[in-house]
Amino acid sequence: MKINPKDIAIITSGRLSQDMALKCINAGIKTIFTKSAPTSMAFELCKAHQITLVGFVRNSRLNIYNQGAYSKIINEDAIEMVFSEAKIDTKNRRYKVLKDTAIFLNR
Repeated sequence: MKINPKDIAIITSGRLSQDMALKCINAGIKTIFTKSAPTSMAFELCKAHQITLVGFVRNSRLNIYNQGAYSKIINEDAIEMVFSEAKIDTKNRRYKVLKDTAIFLNR
């Protein structure tokens, strides 16, 4: 099964840097969530490439910095789960966790 990069959202627990934003741009990923603030350069890159950028994803709150052309509404409970201790939705198997970074597959 081939996965379309536009259907993937990167969720990271660290600050979104310019380098990470460039990697997402090169991979064709159109949605990025970060637990803290993005750097100003990452914000500008995401804005220029119409990437949906969401920061300060904590508890049931988040800040949408840039709503790109390809955005989807994602359940807040699913976002919270990424940063919880479990980090994996075992029922739907929607997360793949690599250290402190998770990839959420939109379906």
